[in-house]
Amino acid sequence: RDGVMRAMERRMERVRDARRRARESQAAVAASLRETLVQVSQLGWFVRQLTTSQTQEFLRRARREQLDAQERLDSVADMPRAYHALLLEVVRRRAYNAVFESRVSTATDSIADLRGEETARRAEFMKRYGKNLPPLLHSTVPSLQSKPPYFSPTIEETASPWLPELEPADVAEAEAHLRAVLGDDALAPVAEGAV
Repeated sequence: RDGVMRAMERRMERVRDARRRARESQAAVAASLRETLVQVSQLGWFVRQLTTSQTQEFLRRARREQLDAQERLDSVADMPRAYHALLLEVVRRRAYNAVFESRVSTATDSIADLRGEETARRAEFMKRYGKNLPPLLHSTVPSLQSKPPYFSPTIEETASPWLPELEPADVAEAEAHLRAVLGDDALAPVAEGAV
């Protein structure tokens, strides 16, 4: 009999403990529900506070963002053409740089030759006539004994003068690969002589 009573008391204690946990759980659920209802109420108030102009501005902003996103997606679709054009542009710029450097070198050499000739002519003048000129003239016109000025070209470097070493054959190979992967219509036709 004592064993039965103890067993019943243990069961009753477990039942009381279960009821207590249920009440605590019920209170937690009620508190959570209250908090959710407060948030819903606040959101409802916020929605009611939006005026028509605010709603329209929100919709305009959302539409702009949608159009921007679409533009970014469109640019991804145009990427093979842009890459191909980039390769052509690199080859074109490298060709320009080569022509530019060649012309600057030619011009610099021509000016150096001109200066050399002028230096020789001035030296010949001074040798032939300088000794016969009065010293006062030498001090009044001191440039009679000077040599012509030097010329040194100054080329302003751009922020990034480096270009990858690409040749027209590299571009043709890349174009063939892009056409093979993306199809013949993937690239805009390249005008003759563009490279």
